[in-house]
Order: sequence, then structure tokens, then C-alpha cells
Amino acid sequence: MMSAVDAQSGAMKLFFLMAPIKARGWLFFLGQVFHLLVSKKIIDIHGRFIILDVNVNNVIFSLVCVYGPNTDNALFVHTVYNHLESFQCDNIICGGDFNFVFNLTLDKYGGVQNTNFKARDACLSYLDKFSLDDVWRTRNPLSTSFTWTSDIDNIRCRLDFFLISKKLVNKVIDCYFQPPLQSDHSIVILQCDISSEPRGPGYWNFNNSLLLDLLYIELIN
Repeated sequence: MMSAVDAQSGAMKLFFLMAPIKARGWLFFLGQVFHLLVSKKIIDIHGRFIILDVNVNNVIFSLVCVYGPNTDNALFVHTVYNHLESFQCDNIICGGDFNFVFNLTLDKYGGVQNTNFKARDACLSYLDKFSLDDVWRTRNPLSTSFTWTSDIDNIRCRLDFFLISKKLVNKVIDCYFQPPLQSDHSIVILQCDISSEPRGPGYWNFNNSLLLDLLYIELIN
């Protein structure tokens, strides 16, 4: 049985899903450093992803936490991004364990030169569609650092990363890995300065009722 929970803990808002097995689940901590309001959320009851629209000082960020399947499942990727389309998507921060690598040369060491290609290619198509950036790789274009290790098979991969809106890249202070805590995956840290993030222009919507206003039509003509 899965259990999705929203809670408040001190100065933090928590969103987490508890799975009956250790292989799934996620946890979101939203600190109260800024005034924030969660305006929309979608939760995968199988423990694979959560998407939030969070209003931070009148700027909306779409936050995505992903735990990708071990299998080569492009449908999962499509499902996540299809849900994301219904969110604000002006400022996207998407992070998690994607269970594939983008570049076999730079992001994998040892083992068979293979990855979940269908899932990877599906994700690459959405990087273009949503104008997202693999921010750690952008900051470390030739580095070979890894977030997952199998000591038995001597395999290392960079399976965990952040994909963020390209317009947020210049807001990134740092993105780096820390050693794991009781896990075979490292911790990926993303630090951003969003205190001066300007509010976007929004969208202009035409008032269709003006088409019935004869005076308006005469003035336009």
C-alpha cells in the first residue's frame, strides 16, 4: 500500500510518499526561507514522481522529483512530461534518479556500453521542448563523475541529475555531488539564487466579447 502525505514540520512543508518496499518513494522538503505557496500538485501513487507548482515571492516554479524505472520505459518519461505540460512551466527544476545516462563515454564507467536508450531519447526530446538544461554537465562539460556505483561489478554511472529551465542557469550558484548516506546513490546538490528572479510578462489574452462590440469593431477598422 502506498501512502502520500502532506505535512508541516517546523519551518518546512513536507510532501512524501511511503512505499511498502525500499525501491520506491520520494520526499519533498520546502523550506520557509521565502514566502511560498503550493498552488498545484500531481502525485504518482506508484512512488515514481511528484510535480508541484510553487509560488515563491510571486514567481512560480514547477518542481519535479523523479525516480525512473530500471527498465527501458519511454512511456514513463512521456507520462511525466505530459503531466508537466499542465503546469506553469516558466521555471522548471526537475531532479531525481532517471536510471539512464545521457552520454556513455562521460557518464558511465565499466560494464556493457549500454543504457536505457528509449527512455533517454524520450527525455532528450523534452529537453528541447521545454528548453531544459542538464546543469551539472553544462558546468562540467568534460568531467567523468558518477552518482551510482556497483562495487561488485565495478560499474559507475551518472544516473542522478537536475534538468532546469535554461533561463535559470545563470541563477545557479553551484551543482555538485556529495557521498551517499546509506545508499548506493550520491546526493546531488543544486544551489540557486532566486531572490532577484524577475516576474515574467505572462500571457496576453484577447477578450473575445469585444468582437460583439460594434463600436470597437468600427474603431479597429
